[in-house]
Amino acid sequence: CMPRTLHYNNQNIWKDDIVDKPTQTHFLDTVYLSEPLGKRMFAGLEALGVQRTITRTDAQTAKVQKLVMQIWYSPDLKELIQMKQITDLHDTQPAAMPDFTLTNIHRTEPDAALYYPPAAYEIQPGH
Repeated sequence: CMPRTLHYNNQNIWKDDIVDKPTQTHFLDTVYLSEPLGKRMFAGLEALGVQRTITRTDAQTAKVQKLVMQIWYSPDLKELIQMKQITDLHDTQPAAMPDFTLTNIHRTEPDAALYYPPAAYEIQPGH
């Protein structure tokens, strides 16, 4: 896996998922329900939570599939802090998405030497 990258631009998909009141959206055979979970602390960092329930009904079989997940987003970091799937104990389907928690959060400047090549190398201008 690659390391996570902080998103310092105006477009952040996780920020757009955070709601302050329950919302429901219908799209074809799928219903998206978002419910706010309030605030929670992660390693001294405040995050806002939302529970997303995605209910999909197969038009041919009328079989209903439901995915419930909790998403915790830090407005201060502009980053996803935790995402986990809440599964039904009787559900035999594997998790649709892996659980994720951002850990070992350090709010300090990284060592400037990390951004320069080692002493034996030199940067040469390109074409």
